[in-house]
Amino acid sequence: MKGFAKFPAGVGMDIVELDATGYPRFGDRASIVLRTVNDERRWFRMVCEFGAFPEGPKNRIARLTEEDARDLAWEMAQEMPVTYGGVGDDGRHWGPTMLEDRLAREARVGVTESREVLRGYPWVTVCAPEIAARLGGPDALRASGAFHEVRVLPTGSVWLQATEHLDDYTGDALRRVFETVAPVLPPGEPRTYLGKELGRIIYADASAYQQR
Repeated sequence: MKGFAKFPAGVGMDIVELDATGYPRFGDRASIVLRTVNDERRWFRMVCEFGAFPEGPKNRIARLTEEDARDLAWEMAQEMPVTYGGVGDDGRHWGPTMLEDRLAREARVGVTESREVLRGYPWVTVCAPEIAARLGGPDALRASGAFHEVRVLPTGSVWLQATEHLDDYTGDALRRVFETVAPVLPPGEPRTYLGKELGRIIYADASAYQQR
């Protein structure tokens, strides 16, 4: 991060398994991408992804778990001044969160406004101190009962883990988080995809909850 100002607009690394002839095999893979968001290089977006394909070969990437992803995010957030971060299974690898995608909200706007507007509420959400303060602070977030864990990071950002396990983040647990963070979410009702509700978001306009 310290040296990234000298780099091009983006840098990435893909990790794949090769077959006996040296070509990539269709199967489990991981990627890490770091990109600048604006010309002034004041904002950066880092995405780390890994995926397991049932029909592909089983390798070390396939053995990674949700806890591994959470622990990696926790380690990185100790030193990075994160204004928004998340761990989940429904993001959009080209930049927008699931919420931004369904609201047709540009990721670039979401990043630059991430001290005032929460970009999403995945299983693990890291928010800026300003966002947490608007929600009453860490103590109020703990008292809400919506989160399994609320912790203040050394940078001042706040770590919000919704449930102990990712698979449990649905139904009432998901709605409790949505209603708790609604005051800092972008307005608008998320669009369904071909009539289907995708991802771990609530298909309701957050502004309606902000007025309660």
